[in-house]
Parts: sequence; structure tokens; C-alpha cells
Amino acid sequence: MCDPAAVQGVDDRTLWAGAEAVCDALVAHDIDALRALTTEELWGRAAAEELAPLAEHAVAARPLGLLGRHTMLHATTPGAAYPAYVVEQQWMPAERPLVGDERLFTLIDRAALEAAGDTGRLARLATKLAAQDAALGYVEALNAHDPAAVRALWTPDFAAGRDAHGLLAATRAARGRQPVPALRGGPRCLRTPSTR
Repeated sequence: MCDPAAVQGVDDRTLWAGAEAVCDALVAHDIDALRALTTEELWGRAAAEELAPLAEHAVAARPLGLLGRHTMLHATTPGAAYPAYVVEQQWMPAERPLVGDERLFTLIDRAALEAAGDTGRLARLATKLAAQDAALGYVEALNAHDPAAVRALWTPDFAAGRDAHGLLAATRAARGRQPVPALRGGPRCLRTPSTR
């Protein structure tokens, strides 16, 4: 998890506080607070439908990181369709920033899935599990401030790009501090067993 003290700049601190407010509202099961943190357009289009099940079942939520106007949070939701979600939110610049767009990523409990012994389901979810494992490894490498481990998880195309060099520099500079406040890139830049 990223430490808000490691977040630089007033705008980043404001967005971090917004992500914390979303987490607090989820755990408090406070739909009105969630609605107040989103634009009316997003609430009507998707957020009411996406966030209500999370708010109904959330027992824990924490910000994972931020990059630009995007924040990511992790919500633990036993009893929901999935036991955990990662929510990426894009904040709209304003006097009081509001979430203007979001994406939900479901997380699968690998141990429970393997314990169930459903080899067919395991096979169908192999790509999702590989991507989830790669993302978790990426977070661990970023939090450990280990540029070599971070680079090892990138595809060759991403590693050759300008963004990769900036992220490596930030990872190196953050050694000895709290985790790097960057968690983005998506499946196109992370290696999974099928892309190594």
C-alpha cells in the first residue's frame, strides 16, 4: 500500500484524500457518500450499479496508489459476487475533485479455486489468474523499490518505451521511502507466463 506521505504535490494529496474517502464510504456502506464523490453523469451511467454491491459487502478497503488523475483501491467484499475488487478511478479536476470514470477489476481467490478442484474452471481462468499473479508481483516489486524486479515483469516493447524509464527512475529514487505511488500500466505492459 502507498503511504500518503510519499504522495507529492497538493493535487496528489487531494486525490489521495478522495481515494481514502471512497474507501471509508465503502466500508461504512454509505451510498450517499459514494454518490457525493462521483459526478452525476458517472453515477447515472455506471457507478450506482458498480459501487452498490461493493458498499453492501465491503469489510475493508484501502488505496493502492495514484498516477496523474487516476487512483486505485482494493476492496475486500466477502459475500459479493467476488471476494475482492480493485477499482481504478479517474478524478475530474474541480474545486472539489469528483470521480468522473472508473473501472472494476475482479480478483479471484486462487487458493479457494484450486481447493475446489474444478480443473475445467481453472483452465478457463488461466489467463485471468496469470494476469492477476503478474499484477500482484508488480505491486510487490514496486513496493520493494526493486527496479530489476519491476523491469523483469515488463514486456520488451514496454521496457523500451519512455514511460518505462521514468517509472524505473521513480522506483530507484523511492528506495528507503514508502511504496512508489504508481500502479498502472495494465496487462499490455506486464509479462505473464504466456508472454515470457
